[in-house]
Amino acid sequence: MQPQDMTRALEFWPPLARVAGVRPDGWAAEILSARNDAQHHRIVLALSCGEARLVLKRVFAPVAPDAFREEVAAQREAHARGAPVPEVLAEETAAQAVLMRWADGVTLFIGWSEHLRPPMRPSCATRGASWRPFTTRGPMKRDCFSPDTHCVTWRA
Repeated sequence: MQPQDMTRALEFWPPLARVAGVRPDGWAAEILSARNDAQHHRIVLALSCGEARLVLKRVFAPVAPDAFREEVAAQREAHARGAPVPEVLAEETAAQAVLMRWADGVTLFIGWSEHLRPPMRPSCATRGASWRPFTTRGPMKRDCFSPDTHCVTWRA
């Protein structure tokens, strides 16, 4: 994370708050998560004011407003269908910023890390390898993922 990421994300807090019908003053922000690597650069902030909690996410890279719009639309639809995902309150597609209602629970990463027991990990790697014939056409890229750093190959 770059030091200015929080400031850059909070630039969109007042306009997103107004769209959501929320007064922007009196809220405190803390970093919930951040990522800045070759593939992604984003920050997620937890905003709180008394008992009220919201989440502000800003994606700096990749710059792909159409993909961002589709992701937000899919989240709105999933929420409308009763899926346990945060409700989207406002978005600024060009800036790739979204304001959401806080939702208790764990992220997929934490769920994977804490709830996928070691005896299941090799089984998952074996099952994942069965997809290889469908994903190995064209230039290949090899990378590793957690847990237990299983290496996989996919189409770049």
